Amino acid sequence: MDKHITFAPQILVNQTNMIFILTKKPTHRIKYIFNLIFKDIAWNDVAFTADLESFRNFEGIKFSYGIPIENGCYFAANPLLFDKGIDSVDVRVSTYQDIKVLFPVFDLRSQLPFDAFAAIFYMVSRYEEYLPYKRDCYGRFEAQQSIAFQEGFLEKPVVHYWARMIFEKIQQFYPEFQPDEPNYSFQPTLDIDAAYSYLGKGFIRTTGAYLRSIWNNDWAEVNERTKVLLRRRKDPFDTYDYILDLQERYKIRHKIFILFAEYNKNDKNLPISNPRFRRIIQRMADYCDVGIHPSYTSNEQEGLLKHEIENLSMLLKQDITASRQHFLKFTFPHTFRKLIDLDITDDYTMGYSENIGFRAGICIPFHFFDVDFDMETNLKIHPFMMMDVTVKQYMNIADEQVVERIKPMIDEVKKVHGTFMTLVHNQTFATNSIWGNWREIYEQIIEYAK
Repeated sequence: MDKHITFAPQILVNQTNMIFILTKKPTHRIKYIFNLIFKDIAWNDVAFTADLESFRNFEGIKFSYGIPIENGCYFAANPLLFDKGIDSVDVRVSTYQDIKVLFPVFDLRSQLPFDAFAAIFYMVSRYEEYLPYKRDCYGRFEAQQSIAFQEGFLEKPVVHYWARMIFEKIQQFYPEFQPDEPNYSFQPTLDIDAAYSYLGKGFIRTTGAYLRSIWNNDWAEVNERTKVLLRRRKDPFDTYDYILDLQERYKIRHKIFILFAEYNKNDKNLPISNPRFRRIIQRMADYCDVGIHPSYTSNEQEGLLKHEIENLSMLLKQDITASRQHFLKFTFPHTFRKLIDLDITDDYTMGYSENIGFRAGICIPFHFFDVDFDMETNLKIHPFMMMDVTVKQYMNIADEQVVERIKPMIDEVKKVHGTFMTLVHNQTFATNSIWGNWREIYEQIIEYAK
């Protein structure tokens, strides 16, 4: 049982920093979501009771969920948090205080006209991703299929807004209830899918690249590749000095995820035995927090991810406990169960490839709830809001419009005291590529986000 959530059939006195909740049954879903709302967002402990007399005698902050009471704080409940398993859910959408809300209720005694607790669970558990859906070419759940995209609130951290609606209603009964929300923070992250553009590729890959450039009559690339291989020019993807300089100038620290896997169709980093590649990883690990970037192939080949984690761990002589999936490819709940089995404690994949926004409606870390097994796990999910490839290639936002397009989303995160997380790649800062002036763009985002 969670140390912050208790089931208390007999609590008769006031307790500081404790919220007492009357409900017919404190299911695993209820415990999970009330912990998220009141402990992770508002920094309060909660306890449950099904005994009406104990609830009446409690002298502190209290409310009822799903059980109507006289002259007290009562929130009507949708069946979702009392259910088990996965089933098609009738997710109706309405608007309250100019915010889209889920699971409207029609009980005039309820403090809110929707079940905010069920709505939050639906979003953060990613319930809709357990249901059948049409996968994209990489087997992913696309943003366009999500209720947040379809109803126009993908770029709003709605979980925080819904939680604040709950807090405001409780404060009407108990003015002394003062949620202590976390401070706003900015977390930059970086993926190394391809450590170098030309160096370290080996004879076969290099020869094939030369032949392809000649076939395409791309003599500029032939010339550049040759100069890099002859050490007359720096490899365009070798932007590590710039990244470390950024950290020093802006006093930030990137979390870096490294594709440390054998070459494959969708996994094209350098061979893990390459000395230059290994030195770069070790150097970056001295200044950044490093995690694994599980190969695309590891989704299909059993045991491969374990091998990749062990190899990176041996190189760095440290445990690898953080990950972000290559191509952002994951499925519920299988990907996360695999990570848990391999002692990964933190995952940073929660975001979309083709759209910016809040995939789970939230902008603070939260624990993965396995809906299949009906249990909260120790795996912590860290959502990101913006990826460079999303903005440049999927959404085709013009360079001069990127910063102004991202600023409102940063403002949203600041408003709810969340963590604004970005995802970029080392090649994004290559000065000779399609990325153009993305160094300047990224620095403007950092300045505004800080």
